[in-house]
Amino acid sequence: LQPRLQQRLDNEAIAAGLALSVRTLHRRCREELQMTPGHYLQQLRLEAACRQLEQGARSLKRVAQQCGFVSLYNLRRGFSQQLGITPDEYRQRFCRS
Repeated sequence: LQPRLQQRLDNEAIAAGLALSVRTLHRRCREELQMTPGHYLQQLRLEAACRQLEQGARSLKRVAQQCGFVSLYNLRRGFSQQLGITPDEYRQRFCRS
């Protein structure tokens, strides 16, 4: 799933890729991850964006596109909701370069 983060993924596509029904996908995600497939996908995208920001070189718009957020607005909203900081603040705190 991770190499495909920049693609548009919905529950049907994820379930098909795992050879599961959508209902089984939801049930297994709830049982094993305690979250919906959508929340898990958002978490994976956020983790990928964090890794890229820690490397420092890419623009925020490019990070958003490569991690599947589609727009810079969605990247900022995801960071704000999940981490309570902006992507710029995250990069300033954790960039290794």
